[in-house]
Order: sequence, then structure tokens, then C-alpha cells
Amino acid sequence: MNITNRFTVPDRLYLQWTTLFLFLLGSQILVNHWLVFIFFAFFLIDWRKFSALEVYILLLFLLSIFASHLYIKYHYGTYGNEDTLRGIINELTMILMMYLLGLSLRWDSAKQKQAPEKKITYLLFGFFIAYTLIVIYSYFAFPLENHTIGKYGMHLYYNAIESIKHIHHSNRLLAPTIAAYSLTMMVLIIPFILFDTKNLKKIGFKSAELLMWLLIAFSALYFATLMGRRITIFVLLAVVLFLFVKSFISGSKKEKTRISILFISILILTVSVLYHYRADISLLERIRHEGVGDSSRVALWKQGWHTMMEYPWGGGGFVKVYAIDGRPHFYGHDAWLDIGKRFGIIPAILMVLFWLLHIHYVVKIARSRQIGTYMKSIILILFATLFANWFIEPIPLSSRSFFFYTIFFLGFMKAFSDRVGTYGQS
Repeated sequence: MNITNRFTVPDRLYLQWTTLFLFLLGSQILVNHWLVFIFFAFFLIDWRKFSALEVYILLLFLLSIFASHLYIKYHYGTYGNEDTLRGIINELTMILMMYLLGLSLRWDSAKQKQAPEKKITYLLFGFFIAYTLIVIYSYFAFPLENHTIGKYGMHLYYNAIESIKHIHHSNRLLAPTIAAYSLTMMVLIIPFILFDTKNLKKIGFKSAELLMWLLIAFSALYFATLMGRRITIFVLLAVVLFLFVKSFISGSKKEKTRISILFISILILTVSVLYHYRADISLLERIRHEGVGDSSRVALWKQGWHTMMEYPWGGGGFVKVYAIDGRPHFYGHDAWLDIGKRFGIIPAILMVLFWLLHIHYVVKIARSRQIGTYMKSIILILFATLFANWFIEPIPLSSRSFFFYTIFFLGFMKAFSDRVGTYGQS
């Protein structure tokens, strides 16, 4: 397909402008104003990437979703969730644009043979930085009584509702799981800064920048833990353990001592924070009562599967499923199952296939000797965390902006792996 990319910004500006794009998306300032983002993305996309196999699979998925919407409208008289035909088309277009945006990854190769790791770090975390900043702002702008934040969430700035600026959910509180998506991703940077400071400074980060990142990341950890998010703390500890083992194996004796002290300090800090939280908002309390896993989710998965089989062409989104304590849910709390439950089996299969196609790029990046260990670790851990979230949360239906970022990241990962071998790294 011979499509020029004459509308795209120059290579030397791509990373900066795309980072700004993702920052705006994460800030919630223009949430539901998808036409603005579509117009913005139009000038960032390299349309020659349209011929990729993954794009065609994604297009089939989007067409199947659109067909399912029409089927649901015909049989049930409504699209559901206050959707409109124009809004549906805008969202489906946005999904395609986000993937093409990720595929368009580039930098000025003539001047920069190596991957600009600092700029790419800002690119990958720009969305989560903005989201965390808006959570911090919301904490002071929309305080609850005595600033209490519990398992029912908090008020959050949300520009889609101009009059009140926050989501109506659980008595006008943001569902904590929705906030936890992005807060958890921001927390991932903490162990990299603590364990890999030397390499971060080598690729261009200043001490003041790293301090700023730490403050934002610890704020994300604070809010996520206040709301009882187990996955946040488990993901953080898993990444800390991974980097600890990796650094301990390859580091010098002095480096091993420093890393051991940091590792023990993080464990002590984590246990201390959990221990001192009040029982009604304590992550430790949730683990004590519900366990590390959640048997309710298993029950929801089973019912979600049966609902998808019962409504193979879509429409199961109107059917409630029930947790083991009898609480009703519209979601099965598994992204693929929830797509199938609401839109039918075909879209669910196409989305599973879409993800599977990207496993190849994960393996390619993991095995590459030309990608530095820092960049490789960041990309693989981000992918693993995004992938894990899809097993336990209804990502596409509960948080559009986070879903859009996920689609962008998959496109980015393919584009980055395709550049393996075109530059060398120490």
C-alpha cells in the first residue's frame, strides 16, 4: 500500500509531540473529546504502517464491534451505557489511531544511532505521570469529609462532566480499581530509580528529574494503597525482586551491599505502611479477609464465560453476574471475557489473536543483544503488567483512556522491536 506520510511531524520531533499527546490523554482534560485526539494523531501517524498484519486484525476487531453495536441496537433498542452512534464511531476510530501512533515510533536516525532511552522513558510514562498529577490535584480540589479515601474510592477530576468535574460512581466516587490501573503503572518506575540510578544518569536523567519522578511515583503508591489495591503492592514487590536478583547476580560486591540495603528498606517500608493504615482502608485488612487472590473473581469469570456463550452475537452486557457474596456486577472482570460478554464471541477471539501476535515482539525484545538492559526491562515489565491487568479487570469497558494507551503500547512495542538491529547499544 503506497501511502505517503507527508502530514507527519519530522522524525526529530516525533517523540516529544507523542509524549505531549499521551500526557493530554492521561490528564483527563479532554476525556470523551476523542475528535481532538484523532485530529492530533493524524499529524503524528506514518500511514505507510497501515499495511501491517496486526492493523488488519485490529480493523476486523473494530468492524465486528461496530456490527455488534448495530445488532444490540436492533434487538434491544439501545446501544447501552449512553453510547451514541457518533460516539461509537469516534471511539473505534480512536483505537485504530492509537495503534498506528504506536507503530509510527521513530527518531532522527541520522543524528542518533542509538535509541534515545530518556525520551522513550518519558514517552512511555507520560500518560501515567499526567494521571497521577490529576489524582493529586483531585485530592485537594474535591476533598471528601476529613479527606477520607477508602475502598470505595475518591472524587477525581473528569472533564467529561463539565458541571461537577468528577465521575458519578459509588456515591459520586471514582471506583478505586479504575484509578489503580494507571497508578500501578506509575509505581513501576520506583525500583528502577532506586536500583538503577547510575544507568539512568548515564542516559541523561538529572538528579532533580529523578527526585521529581520519585515524588510522583510515591504519590501514586500512596493513593493506590489507601484505596486497598492489592495488585499495586504485589506488582511493585515483584519488580523490586526481579531487579534485585538481576543486579545482585551481575553487580560488584559494593553494588550488592547497596542493593541489599535498598531491598530490605523497601520491604520494611512496605510492611510499615500497611501495618499503620486504619482497618477500613487497609490493604493488609483486605488481604486478611479476602486473601491474596479473590474467589469472587473466579465466580465472575465462570458466569462471564457462560453469558458469552449464551449471547454469542452480543447483548450479554445487560446481564448481571454475581460475586460469591451476592453482589451484582455487569462485568466478568476479565477484559477478553467482558468483550465477549457484551459484543459476542467473534470480537473476543479477534482481540485474543491481536494480543497473541504481539508475543513474538516480546520474545524478540527479550532475546535481543542490541537493546540495553534498562530499556529491555522497562518494556517487558510494562507489557507484563498491562497483560496481567487484562486478566482481572474489564479494561476496554471501564477506562477508555487506559485502554487506548494499552493499544498504543502494543503498537510501540512492535515498532521498537522492528528497529532491533538498526542501531547498536552498549
